[in-house]
Amino acid sequence: MIQICSCLIKIAKSLCLKATECLNKLSQWFIANKLTLNLSKTGYMVFSSEKNEDIKLVINNTEIEKNHLVSILAFILMMN
Repeated sequence: MIQICSCLIKIAKSLCLKATECLNKLSQWFIANKLTLNLSKTGYMVFSSEKNEDIKLVINNTEIEKNHLVSILAFILMMN
């Protein structure tokens, strides 16, 4: 069980690094196209049965807020 958990932690960290890399590329695309990304309104949500408190996403050295509840066009998404 411990070996499986440590493997999942490595995968999660790898995914976070890849996501951060993609987010930074997206930010550069916004800048190149004279657009802005409002980081104060940018967030993410993790859908998982496991507790993922150590997941952190960063765009241009700014940590993105982890949301537990998001409302999109009258739909409410809840993390649980």
